[in-house]
Amino acid sequence: MTKINRVHHDESFKLAFMSPEPMADLIRASIQKRWAYELDMQTLALVPTEHITETLRILRSDVIWSVKWHDRTVYIYVMLEFQSKPDRTMPLRMVEYVTALYRTLARARKIDQAGPYPAVYPLILYHGTPPWLIPQNINENLEPMPAGLYSYNLSLGYEVIDVRRWGDKLNADTQNVAEAMLRVQSRVRSKDVITEATSMLEMLRRTGRGNLWSAFGPWLRELLLQHFPRVKWPKRDSLEEVLTMLKSDAIEWQPEWYDPGVELGREEGLQQGVQQGLQQGLQQGLQQGLQQGVQQGLERGASAVREALNSLAQTRFGQPVATKVAALVANIDEVDKLAEVICWVNESSSGEALLARLTQK
Repeated sequence: MTKINRVHHDESFKLAFMSPEPMADLIRASIQKRWAYELDMQTLALVPTEHITETLRILRSDVIWSVKWHDRTVYIYVMLEFQSKPDRTMPLRMVEYVTALYRTLARARKIDQAGPYPAVYPLILYHGTPPWLIPQNINENLEPMPAGLYSYNLSLGYEVIDVRRWGDKLNADTQNVAEAMLRVQSRVRSKDVITEATSMLEMLRRTGRGNLWSAFGPWLRELLLQHFPRVKWPKRDSLEEVLTMLKSDAIEWQPEWYDPGVELGREEGLQQGVQQGLQQGLQQGLQQGLQQGVQQGLERGASAVREALNSLAQTRFGQPVATKVAALVANIDEVDKLAEVICWVNESSSGEALLARLTQK
């Protein structure tokens, strides 16, 4: 994907969530908790996304909405992250963005500078290749300290939707337009992307929401033309004509390998290992035969994942726990199972809890 195409795609993706109905569906899909349905989605309103701090440094977020909860205003702070790897500074960035939002609201006299401050729901739509393993609250990045000091230090969390993995878990029959969009986005490297795009447009037509085509159309056009450059896009660019095109035999799936320059690191997790393994396997396959090369590549991928797992376990629980974890996963060669263990490391509250879970497996 060229840089200019990626910029166009990012902007078209952002455009889709600058309309109230897709944004309301995204909130419901990401939260899936009772309080989300207590929000008055009819009051959704866009908020300016450029905030100037006291040092005159400009911070640009992606999309901010305000919405009423009972008689109070809640802010939905949505960041659309289209980068090749997770940003390790994100916990601190979120603190800066939310603080800048509060100061902007205070300068506009929408809130008192001394508080109370409105609730903020920070949400990241992440579309990178590696899984997101960055702490989702800045308090997880604090150095060890006496227990009595925790209440005096920063705590601000944020939600992450990992689009490429989250979309696979969504119901194929969903009538939530944000979920349907994310299902399409999660399959950009699969021939199933055409089937998902067709299902999405048929759902919009069936539920009488064809008016949303103006919000979703630019995103779908950029997405498909990146993978099917030979397709002649309909001149009228209407939902009906695009749906007819998707159902025709004119589209031939052409798989592509991209993001070849992704920097691989030990702590970046499962996807880096798989990517590295596949790249090495494919290079060897050109000389030794595809099957043998891919197999060797996947073995190297599993090894890279184990290294990432060891590094993560050591960072969270110390070397003694990491050594025991390494011994317990030494005979696991399936990258999916190793990925599950990485999730356990992030979820476990202590090294003892992690080892108990691994022992029971």
